[in-house]
Amino acid sequence: MSFVNVEVGGDMNCHAARLDNAHGTALDLRGSSVRGSIFLTNGFSANGIVSLIAAKVGGYFVWHGITNPSNTKLYLNSATFGTLIDEETSWPKRGNLSIDGLVYQRISAPYDARTRIKWLSLSDDSSFLPQPFEELAATLRAMGHEEDADEVMIAKNDHKAGVIWCLFGVFDGYGYRPSWAFWWSVCFVLINTAVFYFAYRGGLIAPSDLSEMEKHPRSYPGFSALIYSLQKFVPLLDLEIAKHWRPNPTKGRRRHLFVPTYRTPTSVDSVSSLLLVPTKPEKWIDKATTVLRKHIGRLGVRESNLSITAGECVLLYLWFHVFVGWILTALWIGSFAKLIKV
Repeated sequence: MSFVNVEVGGDMNCHAARLDNAHGTALDLRGSSVRGSIFLTNGFSANGIVSLIAAKVGGYFVWHGITNPSNTKLYLNSATFGTLIDEETSWPKRGNLSIDGLVYQRISAPYDARTRIKWLSLSDDSSFLPQPFEELAATLRAMGHEEDADEVMIAKNDHKAGVIWCLFGVFDGYGYRPSWAFWWSVCFVLINTAVFYFAYRGGLIAPSDLSEMEKHPRSYPGFSALIYSLQKFVPLLDLEIAKHWRPNPTKGRRRHLFVPTYRTPTSVDSVSSLLLVPTKPEKWIDKATTVLRKHIGRLGVRESNLSITAGECVLLYLWFHVFVGWILTALWIGSFAKLIKV
């Protein structure tokens, strides 16, 4: 059935209609304009393509109660609907849905992000397209489903490549979950409180000015692992502790670092590995296991020329602590400022 570029002044009702064109388009509504609503419901069946590319529907587009939806390819690219009404049991199978450019003012249940993200994943596009995610998030937000809209935007950003970008997702949900960065910060401060406490007890953290401490032992600020961890973690925070205490890089025995090594196989080993290719498929697993064990046996460690003391380890760890503090603090402060502005 073809209704390409037609104009309908009222509704289009296809209740219980059965269309069959397995190798082509079963229902073609490309470029059509319907002032009312389109009802594809109550046992509607289409063995083939249902195309509403660039169609405009002023009312409802209802895709509900579909029979054998796995046989249908639903193309809604660049279509515009007043309200999209569907159900999960009527969705096409993965790869049979195309919704890039689809715009709708409202959407029916299910509203939860997990189910709707599953709906977006049915798209037949091989490359990632952000518009369906942005449209769904904007509609959910306009309908008052803020949390679900944020989850959709987080899922959208998860598709972006790059380790650094993924870290932003882990730490604060790309700005949509500022509380994550705050709680990550709390965890870092508490964990490193224990690290600095044991470092202090082991003499690896010492007074910055030992002579000053010896002259005025009572007035010299005492060490607090919690305050020290908090002050070093939060930028520009001054609690009069960190500047009076610091890691002592000379403390502890200097030890050489070990580096991994791998013994290069001899030419005889290489030739024998090529000659011992199994002829029977069931022996491939045994062959692979033997080769793996041989290579693991060549792994080892050796002492390098690099050396480090326990105090230097604490100093390096402190730099890492400060670096993470700058990043996480900037994330949650920036995200909270953004929320307050909104």
